[in-house]
Amino acid sequence: MTISCAIFEAACNVLASFFSSLKVIMATVNPMDRMIAHPMELVKLVCPECFGYNQVMAGPETSPPVDFDSPLKQCPHCQKDSLQDYDLDYRGVKIARCSTCSCKQMNPPYSDDYLQKLYAGYIHEEEMDGSEPELDKAHKRLHLDHYESLLKFQKPGKVLCIGCGNGFELEAGMEKGYEVEGFDVDQNTVETLKSKYQCPLYHGDFLELELTENNYDLVYMDQVLEHLKDPRPYLEKIHRILKPGGLLFIGVPNIHSFSSRFKTMQGKLGLRRKKRGRHYDTWHHVFYYCPQTLRTVLQGYYPFDVLETGNDSFLLPSLPGWKKTLLRFALSLPIHWRTTCYCVAKAR
Repeated sequence: MTISCAIFEAACNVLASFFSSLKVIMATVNPMDRMIAHPMELVKLVCPECFGYNQVMAGPETSPPVDFDSPLKQCPHCQKDSLQDYDLDYRGVKIARCSTCSCKQMNPPYSDDYLQKLYAGYIHEEEMDGSEPELDKAHKRLHLDHYESLLKFQKPGKVLCIGCGNGFELEAGMEKGYEVEGFDVDQNTVETLKSKYQCPLYHGDFLELELTENNYDLVYMDQVLEHLKDPRPYLEKIHRILKPGGLLFIGVPNIHSFSSRFKTMQGKLGLRRKKRGRHYDTWHHVFYYCPQTLRTVLQGYYPFDVLETGNDSFLLPSLPGWKKTLLRFALSLPIHWRTTCYCVAKAR
């Protein structure tokens, strides 16, 4: 963790403790105020079953009822018994932080059964039928930018796209000269992609796929790592299938973006009671990364060296030219301010 991150989190905790104590002192007349001074107690008061992690509803109305495992003691990344309570969202979902590697994660995590139901049909039809052309163009441009950044470190080679979803990363890779293969957990999504792209595509359990070791020049994993309940075996397998010196591209939400930091502070100060922790997107995200955490985790606990981190370049085509120019300049700054970020790592 950087010094600035540590100072920010310490300040949030001190302020949160101060305001919580102040509320307790003032709550001598109204019992409800005393409950509000303690968010954990408020969750118990409003919905005891939610606090027991039995009937919390997450995400869109089509999401299945939530089920959780038992709380973890050991961080999946560094494998140290150093998980500590860090935050709580408006549904009573707990966020833990590892005091060793600084990684943040849902604890207790979702059950395997819940995640299997959630990701069956996770990609919506409108994401693949071309009904939102502006968003489609923006996503395609984003992936082209990613591949362009990768060409600084390697010539086009063989790439495996994990979580290839709507297929834009496959298409962008082909346009940049890569020999593309794709994987997605959902069979229906893969069948749809097979009708559009002439490349090898796989589905099912990634850990059970029979993939040749030392076979890929690049593994491309955009907006996937935050969904993995236990990322260690995935990253270990990715290292095995990469050629020596091969690249791993990771794109994730940035939990230390300016926006997310501000919302975290608001939540800890009791200023976002109804929306506290929404920025964690706990209905489908179980890990919460930032560029510094990715660097710490990949270099410290896996055989990777981080070559570059940066802000994602997602821009809507309809933005005026001067706004695009200004935003692209801001995105190029060595400050990870945006809500999504990327990391390029090299296999040792």
